[in-house]
This record gives sequence, C-alpha cells and structure tokens, in this order.
Amino acid sequence: MKSGSLTDSLRETLAIFDESKEPWTTPEVAESLGLGRRSTYARLERLAEQNRIETKKVGANARVWWQPPANTDKAAPDWSGAAESLIDDVLGDVEVGIFVLDENFDIAWINGATERYFGLDRKQVVGRDKRQLIDEHIAWAIEDSEVFTETVLATYDDNTYTEHFECHVMAGDEHEERWLEHRSKPIESGEYAGGRVELYYDVTDRKQSAKARREDHEQLKSLVGAVEEYAIFTLDTQGYVQTWNPGAEQIMGYETDEVLGNHFSKFYPDDDSRVGIPKQNLNAAAERGSIQDEGWRIREDGSRFWAKVTITAIHDEDGDLQGYAKVTHDITERHEYERKLRRERDLTERLLETAPISVSIFRANGSLERINSRARQQLGISEPMASEFDIGDYDIYDADGNSISTPNHPVSQVIKTEEEVSDWLVQHDGPNDDRRWVSLRAAPLFDNDEDLDRIVVAGKDVTDPKQKEQQLEHQRTKLRSELNEVFDRINDAVCGLDTDWRFTYINDHAEELMEKTEKELLGTYAWDAFSSDLYSSFRDHYERAMETQNPVTFEEYADAAEAWLEVTAYPSESGLSIYFRDITKRKERERALEESEQRYRTLVENFPNGAVTFLNHDLQHTIVGGQGFNKLDFNANDLQDKRMQEVYSEDVLELIEPNYRAALNGTANSFEVEIQGRTFKFRTVPLTTDDDDVFAAMVMSQDVTERRQYQERLQALYTSSRGFLTADTIPEISRILVETASDVLDLPGVVFYDYDAEHDRLIPDATSREADFMREEFPEVPADDNSITGCVFSGGDIRYYENVLKSPNLQMPPDATEMRAGLFVPLGTEGILVAGSRDVDGFDANTRRLVKLLATNAETAYERVGSKQELIHQNEQLTALNSLNEVIQEIMDAAINQSTREEIEATVCEHLADSDSYLFAWVGDVDAATQTVNMRAKAGVEGDLDGITISVDPDDDQSKGPIGRAFRTGEIQTTQDFDSDSRYDPWRDEIESYGFQSSVAIPIIHENAVYGVLSVYAERPFAFDGHEGEVIAQLGEIIGHTIAAAERKQALLSDEIVELEFQLQDVFADLGIPAEMEGTITLDNAVPVGDDEFLVYGTATSDAIDTVTSLVETLPHWEAVTVHSEGTPTSFELKLTEPPILSVVASIGGNIEEVIIDDGDYQMTIHLAPSVDVHQVIDAVEKEYPQAEMVRRRQITRSHDDSQRILRHLVSDLTDRQHATLDAAYHAGFFEWPRETSGEDVAESMGVAPPTFHQHLRKAERKVFDIVFSSSTHSTG
Repeated sequence: MKSGSLTDSLRETLAIFDESKEPWTTPEVAESLGLGRRSTYARLERLAEQNRIETKKVGANARVWWQPPANTDKAAPDWSGAAESLIDDVLGDVEVGIFVLDENFDIAWINGATERYFGLDRKQVVGRDKRQLIDEHIAWAIEDSEVFTETVLATYDDNTYTEHFECHVMAGDEHEERWLEHRSKPIESGEYAGGRVELYYDVTDRKQSAKARREDHEQLKSLVGAVEEYAIFTLDTQGYVQTWNPGAEQIMGYETDEVLGNHFSKFYPDDDSRVGIPKQNLNAAAERGSIQDEGWRIREDGSRFWAKVTITAIHDEDGDLQGYAKVTHDITERHEYERKLRRERDLTERLLETAPISVSIFRANGSLERINSRARQQLGISEPMASEFDIGDYDIYDADGNSISTPNHPVSQVIKTEEEVSDWLVQHDGPNDDRRWVSLRAAPLFDNDEDLDRIVVAGKDVTDPKQKEQQLEHQRTKLRSELNEVFDRINDAVCGLDTDWRFTYINDHAEELMEKTEKELLGTYAWDAFSSDLYSSFRDHYERAMETQNPVTFEEYADAAEAWLEVTAYPSESGLSIYFRDITKRKERERALEESEQRYRTLVENFPNGAVTFLNHDLQHTIVGGQGFNKLDFNANDLQDKRMQEVYSEDVLELIEPNYRAALNGTANSFEVEIQGRTFKFRTVPLTTDDDDVFAAMVMSQDVTERRQYQERLQALYTSSRGFLTADTIPEISRILVETASDVLDLPGVVFYDYDAEHDRLIPDATSREADFMREEFPEVPADDNSITGCVFSGGDIRYYENVLKSPNLQMPPDATEMRAGLFVPLGTEGILVAGSRDVDGFDANTRRLVKLLATNAETAYERVGSKQELIHQNEQLTALNSLNEVIQEIMDAAINQSTREEIEATVCEHLADSDSYLFAWVGDVDAATQTVNMRAKAGVEGDLDGITISVDPDDDQSKGPIGRAFRTGEIQTTQDFDSDSRYDPWRDEIESYGFQSSVAIPIIHENAVYGVLSVYAERPFAFDGHEGEVIAQLGEIIGHTIAAAERKQALLSDEIVELEFQLQDVFADLGIPAEMEGTITLDNAVPVGDDEFLVYGTATSDAIDTVTSLVETLPHWEAVTVHSEGTPTSFELKLTEPPILSVVASIGGNIEEVIIDDGDYQMTIHLAPSVDVHQVIDAVEKEYPQAEMVRRRQITRSHDDSQRILRHLVSDLTDRQHATLDAAYHAGFFEWPRETSGEDVAESMGVAPPTFHQHLRKAERKVFDIVFSSSTHSTG
C-alpha cells in the first residue's frame, strides 16, 4: 500500500521511473538528478518505504531500483472479509488514534492507539456519547482544555467541514505526555453516514525537534551576535550577503544596512575579483562542503588586512544547496610577525654564509649543529660530512706545534667553564696538507634559564701574516749576526809609510782592513793596497800632510769594511803614521740626530690643538710651531728666536720660567696655566746628547679649555647621577634623568618617554622646564616608524639629527616645532630620552657624549631596580612554589583516599586554604536551569560569597569574569593584579573586602568532561605567574582524574546501573558511507590505552569481515584492524582514536556493553552509573548518528550471583593501566594455549614497550591472585 504524501523532491525522483521501466542503479539516478549519492540514496529509500518503487541488492555493495507494473488482472476481493481484516488487523494496531462516531456522535469504534493516547478502555467507551466522554475524561488531560472542548464540540454542531489542529496531552496515570495532531471529517455514506471520523497523529518527536531547532537557532544567533573577533555572515547561493554580525561591522567597516544585498566579491582585491577567485571559492565550498583560505581583504575605507577565511556550504534536508556561511578572522598582526621572522631568519642565513671568517655552532654536548661554507673550506670537509663532524676526530696544535687534546679543545673549555675563549692561536693541517694558522674565539650562548645552550666559534685565518713574521724574524737574526761580525772586525788600525809611500808597519787590525797579511804588505806601495774607490781620496790627503808637515784628518766610507772610517795621518821626515778609527756608530747617531731634528720640526709644525717650543739655555725659542695659537692674539712667529722674557707677561713668567729652567737642568715637569682666558696644559722635557748632557728644553702645550669644562661637567654629572644608586622606583629614576640632563648638562629641552610593552606605545613620563619649546604637549607615540622617537626606539641605536626637519620620520608639520637639533637615546626596553635644541647642530660632541653617559647610568639604574623587583617577586614565587608542591602532594595523597566527589572537592579546598601561600579556595559547578554557578565546596572564607552571582550565559555581563570565562572556554583564567583587572568590575564592591590581589580559575576536566571550576585566591599580586601558575594549573586535571576514578569505581562496584539502548536502520547511509553489508559484526569489549585511544575486540561473520576492513579506510577514528582468528565468527582487534561516543562514555565511568551491526542495522547498549548525567551520552549519540532512535532507557539491578560481580570485585583495586593491560591481554588471546598473540604484539597495540606491558601485567595478576587466594584462605579458615 502506498502511503505518505510526496514532496517536490520525491516527485522529481519518481518521474525518472515513469520515463523508463528498466531498473536503475543509485549512481545512474544521482547523475540524472545532478545530486550526490548520499542525497539520492535517501530519496530512493523513502520512495521504497512508501512502496512506490522496489529495490534489490546486487553484488557485494550495489543496489538497483525499479517501479513495479500496475496489476489490472487481480480478482476483486471479498469486501466483507476485507473490511473485518482492515479493522482488526490493520486499523486496530496502527499508530494513529481513531474515533468512529455515528450520526448521534456516539462512539462506534476506537483503536488501540486511542486507548493509549487518552488512557481509555475500549469496552467502557464504545456506545457512549462522545460529548460526555470529552467532559468527563478527555478534557482534563489536555493542556488548553477549554479551546480543545470548544473546537471539537463545534464540529458536532456543524458536521459539514474538516477540522485540523494540534493539542498537548499531559501525562497521567494511564497515559504518557505527548503532542497530537487532530484531523476529522464528516462520514458522508455507508452505515455511519452523518457521523464523523476523528484521527489523532502522534507528533511529539516532530514538536521536540522543532523546539530544539528553534533553541539551537536562537543560541547560534546569540553566539554569532556576541562574537566581535570574527566577521560571521551568510551568503545566498550566488554570493550575496544575507546576514551581518557585529564582528563583521568591526572588522570590515560596513554597517549592516550598507552591506546587505551586496555581492561578497567587494571584500576581495580587484585583482582577485578579476580572475574569479570569489566564485572559485564558492564552487570549491559547494563541492567539498567547506574550505579555508588566507589572503588580503578590503575594508569599507579601502584599507587592506590579511584574513583567514572559512566558507561552509549550507544544504537543506534533501541535500540541496541553500547558501553559504562565511567566517573571517583578521590575522594581519600574525601574518606580519611571521613575515618578519622569515626575514630575520633569511638575514641570519645570509650573514652566516657571507661572513669573511669561518663560523661554526656547537650544541651544549659538543656536537656540531651548524658550520658555514668558509669553515668547511678551511677544514676540507663537504656539507654532508659536517653532520658527522666530531672535534675529537680533527687534530689541532698550539702555537708551539703541540697537539691539543679533546678536553683542552676551545669548545670543550667553553662547555667546562661557560666562559669565553678569545684570541686562541692554533694550527691545523689544511685540505692541501699545508699547515694553517687560525685565531679562534669561542663564546657561550645561554637559554632563558641561564643554562648553556650553544657555543659559537669564529676563526680567522692568519697564516700569511704569521709566515711573514717568521721570515722577518729570520732576517733580523741574520743581520744581527753579520753586524756582530763587523763590529768584532772593525777597530783602530795602524800602519806606517816611508817617503816612497811603502808600508813599513802593519798591525793586526790593519791586516784585516787591507785584507792582506803584514808579510804581503811590507815593502809594497800603499796605492796598490787601497781599493780604487779610496785611492784618489786617500792620496790627496796623504800628499797634503807630507807637503805641509801638518796632520790631516778626514772621513771616508770603506765598502770592504762596510764602515765609516776616521783617518788621521801624522807626517814626519821619515814618512807617515796613519790611524784608522771605525766611526760608523757616530755617523749613525749624527744621521739619527738629523732625522730627529727633522721629525721634531715636523711635529712642531703640525702639533694639534697646541704648540711645541724648543728653548736653549738662554731661554731663547729656537723652534716654535703648532696649531695652538688659533684662539690667542699672538702666533708662532711672534715667539721665534725671542727670549721668553720678551714675550710673556710677568704673571705668566712667574709660573712658567721655573719649570723651563728645571727642564734645562734635567727635570721633566707638567703644569697648567691660564693665558688670555684659556687653559693650557704644559709639559717640559729635557733633550740630551748621547753623553746625557742637556742641550735644550722641549715644551709642549695644549689648549685643554674644552676638556677642563668637560671634566667639570662630568664631575657634576657624576655627583648628580649618584641619585640613581639610591632610587627605588622607575618613576624616580626618570625624574633624576630629566633633571640632571636639564640642570647639569644645561640642555634646553629634555623629555623621557616610558615604553608601554602591552600596547607597544611610548608615553611621555618626565620633561624639563624648558621642553615646551619642542611642542606644547607631548602625546603618546607608537613604537614604529611613524615618528622619529618611535623609529629610533624600535631601532635600538642612538641617533643624532643636526636638523630634525630633514628626517623622513618627522611626525608633525615643520612649522609646529622650534626644535632643530635632536639627540635620541634609547634606554633598552625602558623607553627613550630625547634632548632638543633650537639651533641646528646645537649639541657638540662632548655634550652628546655626556648625554649618552647619563643615559647609560640611567639604563643601569633601570636594570638594577627591575632586577631587584624581579628578585623580590621570584623569592615570593619560590616560597609559594615550594609550599604549592607540598600542598599538591598532600592533596593527591588525601584525595585518592576519598570515595566521593564531594569529599575530594572539600579536601582540595581545605588543603589550599591551610597553605600559607593562599587565602581561600572554592569549587563550583553550573546550575543548568539558571545558567549560574553553584558553590559545591569552600575553605578559608565565611558564607557562600553572599550577594555574588556568577553566570555562564555569554549574553550576561556577570559571565565576563574569570570564572565565567573558565566555564565557557574550558581554559585557565588568571588575574595577576586585582586592582587593574576590569573583569572583576561587576563584583568589585562585594569582594574588595576579601583582601586578595591575584586569583586563578582552573577548569576541572577529565577527557573533555567538565566537572566544575576550582578558584584559588592569594594576597600577593602576580602569584600565579610563571612556574607557580603552571604547577597549580595541573590541579584541574589531577582533580578531574581523581573524581572520574572515584565515579568509575563507584559504577564498577554499584549494583544499580542505567541501561540505554539505541537502534539505527542502515548505519552506513546515516554516516554517508556508500557501503552495504550482509552478515553480522559485534563489538564486544573496549579497552582504553591512553590519549583517547581504545582497543576494541569483536567478531564478524565471514561475509562481514571485509566490511570491517573497508570501514577502517573510511571512518576517520577507525585507525587499524588486526584479525586474530580465521574461524567462524572471525575475531578481530580494532584500534580507535578519539571515538566520539566511546570517549564520552568512558570519561564518565560508563561502558558500551554491546554493539551489533546486523545487515547494516545498528544496535548499541550502554551501561552508566545512576549518578552521571546521561544526557551527555544521548547528545553524543544523536550528534554522531542523527537518525538513531533510543528504544530503551531503564535502571536495572545487577544479579548478586552474577559472575561479573566477582570479576568487578577482583579488578576493583587495579590501576587504570593495569586494568587495561589485563583486559587487552585477555581479549587478544594472550592467555590461550597455544597463545594467539604474543606479549610484544599486545604491547605494540597498546603503544608501550614490551617490558612496560609485562610489568603492568604481572602487577595486575598479583593483585587479582592476592584477592583470590586471600578470599579462599579466609573461606577455608
């Protein structure tokens, strides 16, 4: 029988079979309709259920569909028998309530559904007046009884029309609550003509679904309206904007009425729109269901931002596209940050590879992490070889050529001492077997915990300078040896000549000079003995001496002797006596004196910032020069060749003359004299001969006027800056900094900007009295290139601008400031000091140097105060952390011994409140009806925080605090400073008296189940910062795990359980899996193995095992399957990751008792403890299987003689890991003989090492055996 009305989509599908009577496959129908297979299959199933088409399975997973032909030859039925069958067999049990009334509106007949719906007895009501039955029995069960009675009785008064309405039947002793749809019409013919038939359809499920959909829609609408961080809006199928949330207004800049009806391509850059990217994104979302994209988007004002976009297609129940949902998130800052990191990384890589020296980086264990190409080239290793480089495998030598052992290697020394090694000269063999010299520097790098993290080694090849140094040393040694030989050979030589110029006497030194022996020379002519270069000179001098009979003395250079000779010839009547003396050293001294005099003269003429004067014993200026006369009214020419008494005044002479005379007497001295208003520093030095005789005084004078002024300002700066040493706060240092710069350094305008790291802005903190010439008011400026101040601060380097008007970063019109010269000095992360002058280039070098010095002192003071405050904070945190660790251990020990959730929560609060580190603590959960937080346990505080209401409703302002946020987000919320945390504003008046400064709200969570929130309060600010916050955050998981374990144990040992049973027809269609199966699959036991992973053991008939394998490839949380036996049925092991239903059930201590998939139909039985919220499980099942039907929900009592009760007792003392290990080993066949699975296989399935598996198994067996045998012994005794 065909039943049910046809929708337009079903009518469209049925029309295909009208065109052709041949069977169609599902893909053929889908292609003809232009739909997906899942939507097509759902339509075909509904037509088959209404008997409008027929179907048959072909092959393993295929199915065909056809329309049956009309049967025109069927014999007419026996209508009397048919009518009786219709009433008894069909209408009597149909799930539609039926009243048949005669012409007097007496009840002629009702069916079983009517009895159930209204709590009636057919025998008692048939024949009664329907009006009377309404008044006496039916009306009171209807919620709006008056309207119901009036509407129904009106049809009896005017029995000419059909009636249709809905009514709400309230629960009674004999019937359940339900919604009914009333349909009635007059009977126009037959035995009951003039009467009326009334039908009541049960529409309870439809009403509840509609209500749930309305609530979901309102909740989603509220959520979307509250979100401001995301632009969330919908599009129609063509891409035109249909809705617009506040987040979209804030991010995109369009008001709602401005954008509705516009095409969403206006948010894309023109280039993207021209190439059709918006349409491509819609098509991709329609095809894949949802897409994500990142790229530039355009705001209403034309500005760009980098967006992360999700577009999701929206379909109706028939799978037809209705439009799109679009979520846009502005991630411009993250995008720019990632790009900056890439640029910095690329720059580091380029610097490393282009460095002109070798650079390598070692880890703290001495292994090589990175080496640049220069180092690889010097060492002769390839890039692949670098990964295996070890310092012990490569020989290096010290400067003397001794091998350096691995413990003494520079890298090893840095690892050992954690101190820098610099200028370490080593040798090594190069790639061409040549010895190379390298100057090494190894520096340690430390991580945030001040532990050694890396060692950077830089090496400079100094081979060429070292070789030249050795060569020069060799030449110097050789030259010294040769000179020594000459000095030993040259000495006074004496010879005698007669009147015929023949040798009459030769001494030893003369023999050496003539390079002949006395025997060879005696009697020979002298002119034959002398070399040609000396012949002419010597003969002239000797002949003149003989002619005049006067001694002659002359000097000549002898090439043979390589020396200067002083020759003296004494004449006599018998000849000449000639003496040769080596005067080479004297000649050298004379030449040195000439060179020295020239150098002195050059020094005098070019002496910078001063003058040099040479005076003889008459105090006469013999040499005068230099550049020290520029600011005096006389110059060097006025002093040249004049005695000092002729130049200087009496008061100057009184100071300088004693010092000049002391220098001429051999005593050096220094002194200062003021001449014509300028200060000069004099230094007098005696000049002596080789015999230490003073022949002159050298006077050097320098104009030190600016230096003296600089020293005076430096001393004043030092005195004023001593305030930095005693300053205890940052503002006090800023005040001293500006006052010193203004008063001591006499700077016309000074301002200090304090850096606000949270908002990345510079805030004027202190200014000098005259700084108003720079501008009338100093605004906050961003720490970026939009201003000179921000640009210099972000760059980190001191900058001096001779004229700020020429800077491209000037943030104001040039005529808006009188400032011209500007000195900008960043002080680390504290801020920046700005000094200004009205004059272009108004700060000289000394002033700039003093300002930098002042800033350095201030920066040191900032660091000292910051370090002191940080040390105080760290000490407080360390004390609290030690106490916290003890408290957590005490909590763990105490909580484990508690048996109920209430006892666990009370124990946690009491231990935290008893600690010296915290004031009080409490635990709360959510009242589902009021959406407010209830206090479950507390300690350290009186009362129930009266007058304080905390909501979890996102639309309620009282949900914006830390506790409400913790409930809504499931994330820890900390308040480090109560006074500045605006989230506490709704309750500030009520809670200020509690005296806390910081707090933490910790969600109590176990495997996605939120039990509540633990709130802890401390009177210290920043109590939950750093490691202390990380440690106390662990309490949420610890408490959640303990509560879950207690509830699991309670469920395990309890005799009372709640049983839920669900059914689902054709589970594969509901999951959208194009698969059909025959046979049976059972999932019998689930074993948790950690990290939301489970091992599930089950069986499958031979015709269903392939389906199990295919499901592993299709379902995302079915990871892998292992077949343990090939029997009938086949046993298998299934590994699941984050299974949606099993995870929820396990998290609240329940278990899935059984799952059966029979010919595609799904049946699941779940057991839960009576104390848990079963709606978590029901919601999870409905979310995963929308078409699933809960067929049974009941509370049952386990049998007292049930063997499972004994098993529960045996495993009640096992830990979760021991229980899981024992279960996995049992169900995997580890205990079978012969074993079906080895311990290594079971360990691999559980993701643990075999020794760990065996250790847990032995402990589990021991505990079970202890219980068995202790019970046995007790029973026997």
